[in-house]
Amino acid sequence: MPARAPVGYALAALALATLAAGAAREVARAGEPGTAIDAEFAGLRAALPAERRLGFACDLPLDDHPGAARLARAQYALAPKVLVPGAVDAGHVVASFADPEALPGWCAAERFRVVARFEDGLALLERDPP
Repeated sequence: MPARAPVGYALAALALATLAAGAAREVARAGEPGTAIDAEFAGLRAALPAERRLGFACDLPLDDHPGAARLARAQYALAPKVLVPGAVDAGHVVASFADPEALPGWCAAERFRVVARFEDGLALLERDPP
């Protein structure tokens, strides 16, 4: 009968470890950045055109962290679309502006119009007809 005690302890430890692992997965899933990003970009994603390649415009330098982070977040959230920075020759552009008030000036200079605006300076732009 003493041999059963170690087996019982082992089974109890295994059950606790399994429960702890499941709880850890649920906590990690609730805090995944993907869920917040998906919610942030949901409206823009729904408005995207069928084309696979889109331009990307930002009012922050893309070689600095804030601008690069905006591009990375957009690319992650909108995949499998391909966002090409500076591709103002594209028919559509995803704009991510830290200062949304700067967007109309950029659009006028680059000959784009705003198709839709979203929170956090996000917008979908379309090239003005010639």
